Amino acid sequence: MTNFPKPTVALRVLGVQVSDKPLIETAQELRDLATWYKDLGAELEPGRVGERTSRSVPGPRLPVRVDVLDAILDIRTDTLMWEAELRLELNQGAVTNNDIERSLYWVADAVEKWPTDNRTKAIEEISHSTSKRHNQVKILLGLEQRPLTARLRCPHCAKSLVIKLDQGLLLCRNHNCRCAAEDCDCTRGKGHSWTETDWPRLGLLLDTPRTD
Repeated sequence: MTNFPKPTVALRVLGVQVSDKPLIETAQELRDLATWYKDLGAELEPGRVGERTSRSVPGPRLPVRVDVLDAILDIRTDTLMWEAELRLELNQGAVTNNDIERSLYWVADAVEKWPTDNRTKAIEEISHSTSKRHNQVKILLGLEQRPLTARLRCPHCAKSLVIKLDQGLLLCRNHNCRCAAEDCDCTRGKGHSWTETDWPRLGLLLDTPRTD
């Protein structure tokens, strides 16, 4: 039987952003990353599916795609750190491991089984970082178009909005932004989003002066 840690002090009191995003979604995103990890290695060669980005070094063509290499190294570092932190919270001994895919699946299983009423700081950080890594890898593998920055500001936090043309979405890039609507995606750690049918309402919000 897994020994979960005792409930912690409310994270919001400590200033830690707590998301209502179901942990089963984070677990699935971690399993997606495990599935895509080898595919990233194949994308290291310039000229593959993903496009060159501002993270790519200008000038002569490099033997690898720097943006993909950065993603691989970041996933490796984060995953090993997450497993170590969760094993510590679960009072499990450290395990020597260099198999990133196995570690991603282990973290996914641990997150999925975690009590929803005891989302510790480590769990919140894993959920937030996994969401960003998941979006990053989808773009690098060509599974999703890279969002474009719009000349608009979020009516809730004033951060830049981005456009996903292939999905017809305007999104707030600030995952910590929150509004008063209980059914908004922002409560699930995904930031605000507006479909094309919501754009007229967004226009009204943008035309309304902020009072804070």
